[in-house]
Amino acid sequence: MTYNDILLPGLVGSHPLEAMAAFGLLRVCNEIPDLAEARLHWIWDQDWRAVLRVPHAVGREELIEQLKEHYTIVIVTH
Repeated sequence: MTYNDILLPGLVGSHPLEAMAAFGLLRVCNEIPDLAEARLHWIWDQDWRAVLRVPHAVGREELIEQLKEHYTIVIVTH
């Protein structure tokens, strides 16, 4: 399977709220069928930066669109 790593430079692992935001993003991705195999890891770049590994070579823009679509569906159905 092909994967794409998307650096999330605003989510720093050494900051507890930012780390929880990264974990939350992973949880949401796992609710979206096309992103269900997403994984999270960290790289060192002056601090620990979150990296989201997504399947099917999903890019940053497609990730954003899928998240927006998912939340539109969740908000409308609840």
